[in-house]
Amino acid sequence: MPILELVMLLIVLVISSHVIGQVLPKIPVSIIQIALGVIVALTLNVSIKLETSWFLLLFIAPLLFNDAWRFPKRELWELRGPIFGNAIILVLITTGVGGYLISLLIPSMPLTAAIALAAILSPTDPVAVHAIAKSVHLPEDIMHLVAGESLINDASGLVAFKFAIAATVSVSFHFTLGSAVNIFTSMFTTTALGIVVGLVVMQIINAARDYLLMKGIDDIIFHVVLQLITPFVVFFIAEEGFHASGVIAVVAAGILANLHDSKKIGDSPELSLITINSWNIISYILNGLLFVILGIELPLATQINTNKNDFDLLTIIMYAFIVWLIIFIIRVLWVYGSQWLRKVVKKDVTAEVSFKVALLSGLTGVRGAITMAGILSVPVVVEGGEPFPMRELMIGIAALAILFSLIIAVITLPFVADKIGKVTFDEDDTDDQGVDDDGETEVIPKMNENDARIFTLQMAIRTLEGKRRESNQTTVYDIILKYQFLIRKLQLQAHTDTEIAPVIKEEIEVRKVGFDLEQQCLMRLLAEERIDPLVYHSEVRQIERQERELESYLQQHFVFSSKWIERSIRSFFRLVRIWLSDGHTAELQAQYDLARHEMAKAAIKGLSEYIEQHSREHHYKHQAVYNLIIQYRNRIEKIKLRKQSDPVDTKQQYSDLAMVALNTQREGVNLLQETQQITSKTAMNLRQAINYAENAVLNEFLTH
Repeated sequence: MPILELVMLLIVLVISSHVIGQVLPKIPVSIIQIALGVIVALTLNVSIKLETSWFLLLFIAPLLFNDAWRFPKRELWELRGPIFGNAIILVLITTGVGGYLISLLIPSMPLTAAIALAAILSPTDPVAVHAIAKSVHLPEDIMHLVAGESLINDASGLVAFKFAIAATVSVSFHFTLGSAVNIFTSMFTTTALGIVVGLVVMQIINAARDYLLMKGIDDIIFHVVLQLITPFVVFFIAEEGFHASGVIAVVAAGILANLHDSKKIGDSPELSLITINSWNIISYILNGLLFVILGIELPLATQINTNKNDFDLLTIIMYAFIVWLIIFIIRVLWVYGSQWLRKVVKKDVTAEVSFKVALLSGLTGVRGAITMAGILSVPVVVEGGEPFPMRELMIGIAALAILFSLIIAVITLPFVADKIGKVTFDEDDTDDQGVDDDGETEVIPKMNENDARIFTLQMAIRTLEGKRRESNQTTVYDIILKYQFLIRKLQLQAHTDTEIAPVIKEEIEVRKVGFDLEQQCLMRLLAEERIDPLVYHSEVRQIERQERELESYLQQHFVFSSKWIERSIRSFFRLVRIWLSDGHTAELQAQYDLARHEMAKAAIKGLSEYIEQHSREHHYKHQAVYNLIIQYRNRIEKIKLRKQSDPVDTKQQYSDLAMVALNTQREGVNLLQETQQITSKTAMNLRQAINYAENAVLNEFLTH
């Protein structure tokens, strides 16, 4: 397949996976992406030749740089011991012990090949863990540990894999203590040189950026692009110029960029915001592409010639599961032993040693794209032209081990994480406590983020109602309708189907009352010959379409059928009829305005009487009537505004009122935090969302 079509196909699959993920929220997006890749590989016969060098440059380098650049500095420092232990010592233990056990499991596989297989399975994949963590509440320290070790263990695992492959290819190689020392020395040299190169190159880039800013060259887009290409430059210089570890160089550069940019945020907040958003987009695409490519490569990786290798498929699957189990047990024992070691070294008798935490750490050690890229780079032949021993079997075991790590994590993490969560505390837990009248500590219940945001939006609506005047009613209603839509969306997301069912039922009932009132008004206008039959039938069909869309939206499902095409064709011909009609377009527009104005008035009057008759019913019905009346009033005001000879500057009006509403939301956040109804973290998230909304309003005002 041509490269352009292939890239477009991959991007379409990434986007499709997230759409499917919304429909199937229990399944991590990474699993969906792998499944889509497998389907495309099998149905369209698509294949991608993975080369480790370009794969690391195009995917791993930018993702690791972004992770290092955005990694919390405090957590990186506090977890430095476990991170480096997992990333270096655990990788070496996994490579040595795991390789030896694999050679015992499969006697026909050379020891060096078994070590290479264990080495490439040692790096963890935080992207997969983050994808799974969206549906599982994992403790933050576990997530930070997995993310932190992945910054380094990719390099250490690849270096160990590289030397094990080189040893297998060389027919004159004999594994001795001296060769092990040489390999370790080479690994240390490559890693240390990578750190130096990454720091030096990044320091030069930082100095250049600071110099350009000082000289007034402060174009935001230029500086964002400069940072986006930084990981590629660092990786290329380290690998090609100094034969050092490009992965380690990129991580070192990202950490230095983190320290440098954190001091510059106040100088250029716009640059920081745009850079973060740009990296979010790139990470979104690259992470998705990683798993789609992994899925495309899986069928090829598992096409093992069982006759040639004397292994049937079930045996290969069994080998893959046992290999995953070996890597998993080594990781669990390492974490459990590390807890005991830290307790003994620090002589802290209160330090807790938890096997559940070790188990959780083992499950989060998911393998992913770096393992697949590495294993597919195994050479076909060794020195002398002989086939590489057990190459197909190694690739098949690695591919299936990746699947086992992902699937087992998806199945078991929710249960293990739920139990761990009972003994794990977040940093905001201190905010959750207060003191009662007896001086004893009590837990203050907190609002979740969705409910808190609904509260602030409702405050803003009340403020806007107080600002409503004859001259700005249209704009006020526009903003209120937007907030009402957001509130309804948040309510649907935050509550279960059982909880939201009565709300949906009452809203549909109220909307149908409004539709009936509109149709009765239309019939009266037609009988009085104030509108033409063409206008009548057009508005009736419009009401029927709104009824169908209402149920589809509130029930959160979309059904495509031939009726959609039929309605589209009818709408087209209706427009043609209007254009070719005997009456003038202005006269028809006047009749449409009259019909919609009168329908809105009749609906408002009828709904007011309806709610008086149901005054004792649930407040949901009152809220639904209020929301609907606002829509009808907005319709009336828009018709009036269109008829005005001296139009109002609605753009300036919208900007002013939107800023008033956003300031009210900020006051609401402050109120909730001062009364300890939300945590500091929730308050921070709400303020960030308000800041984004404010930037959107200002940008819209300045660019139109």
